[in-house]
Amino acid sequence: MSKRNTGYSNIRALACMAIVVLHTFYAAVPGQGSDFLLRAGTYMVRNSMFWAVPCFVMVTGALLLDPDREVTWEKIFQRYLRRVVTALLFFSALFAVFDAVTNSTAFSLFLLKDWLVRLLTDTGWSHMWYLYLMIGLYILIPFFRMITASARDAEIRMLLLVFVIFLSLIPMIEKLTGMESGFYICMQTVYPLYLFAGYALSKGIVRMRRRTALAAALAGLAMILLATWFGLSSETGTLTKLVGNYSFAGVILLAIGLFELIRKRSSRKRTVLTSVLSRIDRYSFGIYLIHMLYLKLIVVVLKIDLLSYGGLFGALAGSVVVFVLSLLTSAALMWLGHQIGKLKKSPGMAVLLLLSGVSAIALQTGVVSAKELNVKGAMGYAMIPTTVEDESGLFEFYLGEGDMFRIIREEGDLWLIEKGDLCGYIDSAYCMIDLADVMPDAVYEITNASASIFQSSGYALDGITGEMLYKTEKVWHSKIGRYEYLVPIMYSAAKKIAAAQMLASFDGLTLKIYDSYRPSVVTRRVRDALNALYYSNSTVAQNVDHSPDGSFWGQGWFLAQSQSSHNFGTAIDVSLAYADTGEELQMPCQMHELSTAAVKYTSPGSGNYSRTMNASAVLLDRYMEQVGMGTLDSEWWHFQDNDSLSRARRFCPGGCNFQAGEGMSLSGVIQK
Repeated sequence: MSKRNTGYSNIRALACMAIVVLHTFYAAVPGQGSDFLLRAGTYMVRNSMFWAVPCFVMVTGALLLDPDREVTWEKIFQRYLRRVVTALLFFSALFAVFDAVTNSTAFSLFLLKDWLVRLLTDTGWSHMWYLYLMIGLYILIPFFRMITASARDAEIRMLLLVFVIFLSLIPMIEKLTGMESGFYICMQTVYPLYLFAGYALSKGIVRMRRRTALAAALAGLAMILLATWFGLSSETGTLTKLVGNYSFAGVILLAIGLFELIRKRSSRKRTVLTSVLSRIDRYSFGIYLIHMLYLKLIVVVLKIDLLSYGGLFGALAGSVVVFVLSLLTSAALMWLGHQIGKLKKSPGMAVLLLLSGVSAIALQTGVVSAKELNVKGAMGYAMIPTTVEDESGLFEFYLGEGDMFRIIREEGDLWLIEKGDLCGYIDSAYCMIDLADVMPDAVYEITNASASIFQSSGYALDGITGEMLYKTEKVWHSKIGRYEYLVPIMYSAAKKIAAAQMLASFDGLTLKIYDSYRPSVVTRRVRDALNALYYSNSTVAQNVDHSPDGSFWGQGWFLAQSQSSHNFGTAIDVSLAYADTGEELQMPCQMHELSTAAVKYTSPGSGNYSRTMNASAVLLDRYMEQVGMGTLDSEWWHFQDNDSLSRARRFCPGGCNFQAGEGMSLSGVIQK
């Protein structure tokens, strides 16, 4: 084995391990709760692994951009692209089947359609994005080779400088200052920078001594850790967005420094370490594809909170388990393929063999169920008036509808709560909990508590649109250590919503909550305003009654004419956003658009998605259905917990009508 190949093999093997750690800590983020140090540590470990993908790309550039290496179009299509496309087809199908089985979805033509949509739109499992990246890079490799074959060393260095300035430094300055530069180059991603950097470093066009490489790696790591710390502590989001990006200068420095350090430390002498890394490299592509399956099985299906087993060490141990299982599976599948003479490096047969095993395991584990929540220190709300006996047995204290209290701990179906200086037990089935306290990683934009965005066909609702409909404005939440909206929701519903948040976070997304509990009087006000607009505006009436598919709906589908599930604290209005940036995904229409532009299905009860539903809305629907939340045919954003709704209707038949936090003493509950 040559020195160069040993170096690249070591880089790929170590990067493969780093990827598993990165994704494991990504999955562990929802479980870090309100502990800032644990939260910061989780993000720091995760972000410090961002060098892995750039190093993979740099190895590709070092090997395939070398003019001395024969790389033809035939080789690109017959070897590289065929391998990646085969993996994309089969593994995306495998993951679609896994989701269907764990969600107890019946196998039908819809499953095939769902797989094709995910395949074409890259809305499947999050780590598959790398395959789309490699397809794009492989197609461009012959053109990039024209540059390396004819360009002088100084021109390659100039190209790298241009890439660094326009693909890293200018975007970083724009995000830090909030100002947009008018200068740009016609290239969207940073990956060509890594491709050419790998080539330039391997050919000595850009020279780095070991000390320089070490300094670059340490400087990049320091930038990542500091940006992560200050981003989380300041909660501005700007630094957090910067560091979670492959174009961040710190990631570039760390990746380049580690690439050179590992490459130059490799030797021709074969040692136990190089042998192990070589074997890992042999299975690295399979490990990358398979590891997310085991990770999702552990975190999502089995609902294991890795951080609860020793904090960061628990997550690290989890990443080791996932890596070892993925390595053994990849090795076993390749061995089996060789035995039957149908598999060498193509993963097709591997997928078919893995499919039956994974499906059997998934069938045994069942559907994703409600997530257990850490309620200690969370705020709660009484749904009905009740008298609570003090823990001492000497006193009683009264809780009116909507009165707030602090939860000390959970004991079965009971909460031990405190209100002022008094403590006592209350049945959690008759209470709401503050969703922000137990699901702090979601984005909360409770527009009805600031300026309502209810509208119909673009027309404002008189006395509603732009008005504050209830007063759950942002207050200090001591459990999560920040100002946030009050977000009341029934406890059983909160568990399901938190499980959906976990599913979304696994794909690099987060729920964006627009509404939860809504007082009954607010529902009636919005209903009356919509009905008034309906009878006075023919355009609104047409769009409320008739969908683009020609089906009939009517006002009752867009605002409850009597009671809403929101009045019982069992429903949420929700969208999806990117977890790292907070940017909301494109949805079929604006939130709280009360017309057939918002319908989920072609007609009431059809179960067939309307043509206005896009991939993001379908993905949201999948998350919510998978955790047991009910849907509403007419609103892509509305989901409700029907189990808790049926219970609430029995003990609170009229729904709730309190304003959370209004006109009451918050002593011992929250500190403003």
